[in-house]
Amino acid sequence: SAMPTELPASLRRLAAELDALGGTLPDHPPENAPDFRGTDFELGRELGRGGMGIVYLARQISLARPVAVKVLLPVFSRSETFRARFADESRLVARLHHPGIVDVYAAGSCGRDCYFAMEYVEGATVRDHVFKTLEDVASLGICAAEALAYAHGCGILHRDIKPANILINAEGHVKIGDFGLACFAGHATDAAGTRAYMAPELLRGENASVQTDVYALGATLREEARPLLELHPNADFTAILSKATHPDPARRYRSMSDLADELDRWLRHEPLEARPPGWPHRLALWTRRNPSAALGALAAALLAIGLFAALLAGYLRTRSALAQVEHEAVHTSEALVAALTATDEERLIADKRIAKLKRAKKTLEQLQARFPDNKEIAQAVARLVRALEFTARRRR
Repeated sequence: SAMPTELPASLRRLAAELDALGGTLPDHPPENAPDFRGTDFELGRELGRGGMGIVYLARQISLARPVAVKVLLPVFSRSETFRARFADESRLVARLHHPGIVDVYAAGSCGRDCYFAMEYVEGATVRDHVFKTLEDVASLGICAAEALAYAHGCGILHRDIKPANILINAEGHVKIGDFGLACFAGHATDAAGTRAYMAPELLRGENASVQTDVYALGATLREEARPLLELHPNADFTAILSKATHPDPARRYRSMSDLADELDRWLRHEPLEARPPGWPHRLALWTRRNPSAALGALAAALLAIGLFAALLAGYLRTRSALAQVEHEAVHTSEALVAALTATDEERLIADKRIAKLKRAKKTLEQLQARFPDNKEIAQAVARLVRALEFTARRRR
């Protein structure tokens, strides 16, 4: 059968390892590449370039492994001050060991050219990666921020965070690369880096700081999230990006750990430092965090509303019935009083009349005890009392 035109990723990685062990490089270096004869590195094809230097795929001869070598541009490597500082700082950068940071194997010079030899990460940079969701961008931000928090904890600032310097390997793991411009915290006095991702204070000539790295990572995340936010605006995520890239360093996140924690809160639908929510937004966030509990609470609320409605309807029906009873009692008492207070003494002897009046009075008093606030019943009782008094006087 015909050979496939493209090998699976796993076979491509195996082929690269075999090439390295066999002492070969995938491609030859360009004609204008630096001459690295006499070093432990044999340059191959160009992997990429930026404002500070060019990165080549290379082979480390002594260990027969592929590496990435970044050669700084002459404007930087030919400055004696820069070379001396570069040598001091490269020794500290080489001590950074973190799963999210590309390992630095060596640093040195070849003639007038300064270089870094780094771990070769097969994969793509963030610049070439297409993110499908904001959650993917947030996850990238958390990994990058945690790696940079480690570097900051070691006293190292990156100073050139941008999409081209964040790599995603074949397994999907994030790695921060190119610490070639890194420096001790508080020791940077030049505006090195890539302008599009440089904090405003760097452009004003101020020193690099933790907040300048925070700004650069925020600018990187903003660039990757922009197409997604245009399709699906998200006020909370936008607030995070705005805080990370605020023009005032004091109003950015205090550290990379704070930025990582904020992104993690966003992923877990929790309230944010960048956008403190009111109670409706807190309720919406709680609902997204606890959909099952929210559904149960909604069902309970609907049940409570239904029960209240039923009780209210029952109360209204009972109140209506009581009102009807009161109305009938009043009419009955009025009719009874009217009959018993008639002046036709020939049809009703005094003793029987008084007995009926007393029974009627007892009935009305019972109604009055049941409905003490009913003025009509009270009036009927008063009239009945007057009728009894009138009858008693006539009898005498």
